[in-house]
Amino acid sequence: MAVKLVQGKMPLTHRNALRAGSRSYPSDTAAAVLAMIRIGLCDRTVRYPAIAARMGEPFMAKIELAVQRVGAVAVVPQARLPLDYR
Repeated sequence: MAVKLVQGKMPLTHRNALRAGSRSYPSDTAAAVLAMIRIGLCDRTVRYPAIAARMGEPFMAKIELAVQRVGAVAVVPQARLPLDYR
């Protein structure tokens, strides 16, 4: 979903994800993953979702890979932010 939004030159927001076809609620894991991808792409306006504290290292590693894939499509000029999960 994030790559689809980036290719459409839309901000990575839950509202835009809903418009693009996502069927998740803001409290769902999918919305939290989208927020974590935004954080990884240097969006300093996003707060860490509360559910992120319960995400384990294997899941966070998958989010890191997603950040790299989306960043490659978006051509992010800034340095990435570390996803703090410890």
